[in-house]
Amino acid sequence: MRLLSVLIVIMIFVSGCATKTVVIKSHPADNAPQSIKNSKASVSDNHLDQGKHLYFKGKFNQATKHFIRSIANNRKNWEAYYYLGLTQQKKKRFDRAIGSFNNSLKFALNDPEIRAKINYALGISWEAEGYYIKAGEKYKRACKLNPKNTQARVAVDRVKSKILQAESRKKTKKGKKAF
Repeated sequence: MRLLSVLIVIMIFVSGCATKTVVIKSHPADNAPQSIKNSKASVSDNHLDQGKHLYFKGKFNQATKHFIRSIANNRKNWEAYYYLGLTQQKKKRFDRAIGSFNNSLKFALNDPEIRAKINYALGISWEAEGYYIKAGEKYKRACKLNPKNTQARVAVDRVKSKILQAESRKKTKKGKKAF
């Protein structure tokens, strides 16, 4: 009987050592959206990289397609919006560029240099559209965010002179009508 008790204890001990304890920290379904999200982000980054490569080669139409695909995979990709705006500027589509730059600002990091770059680009588009006051506001904002931005400071002065010229033309026209 004693032998039987010892054998039972040994079997319990051996069977206890042979089993594995599995600890599940999370359900596999919980990780699925994250992995899909990560893959979409990497697809977005790949399209962004390809678009930038094409942009710097001067292939703006092809670059535009990649930036749009990048945004389709990550709606909050501020950099894709920024470069999309730059390609639209190159194609003289300033109205569309303004929308892209506004989206870029909406999702951009809270980095003053990045935000200054976007504001400067917005100023260029507003100026090209003939909205000098809005352009001046964006240039001034770029200067405030990055005081070292000499391009923005030059642009502020340029827009001020354009505003003064437009105002003097209005006064001249009013004077001629009165006579």
